[in-house]
Amino acid sequence: MIKRNILTLVLLLVVGVAVAAVYTSRSAQAQGSGAHSWEYCAITYVGTRWRSSTDHKIESFAQITYFGTTGGRIEDVVGGEMGGNSNTDFVLQALSFRAIAKLGAEGWEAISDEHTSIGFNQGPVLLFKRSR
Repeated sequence: MIKRNILTLVLLLVVGVAVAAVYTSRSAQAQGSGAHSWEYCAITYVGTRWRSSTDHKIESFAQITYFGTTGGRIEDVVGGEMGGNSNTDFVLQALSFRAIAKLGAEGWEAISDEHTSIGFNQGPVLLFKRSR
């Protein structure tokens, strides 16, 4: 599971760099023409992971990837501990809503649906933008 999370993180970084390169090029063109400038981010993963290597408890988390001209930045929104009686789908859905609400409170606007894919990422992502 840890290897899978590491592979996912590496893929997300590659995707983030590719997307950042595309948007950086477009942003530079837009700024040169006096057009409006945007920032972009995406909720790129919602799932579970080991909370730590010592206590072997599982927690839910969502990854938000911010795309910038100098590369990407990843932020985790951590949910609760997953217990034996937890309804995983319900917990992950609630965590997705929490991540969306966080971005909305920070001025981000959703610009894609849940079926958007970015680069090599095979899972669905939600893409957001906000004005600089």
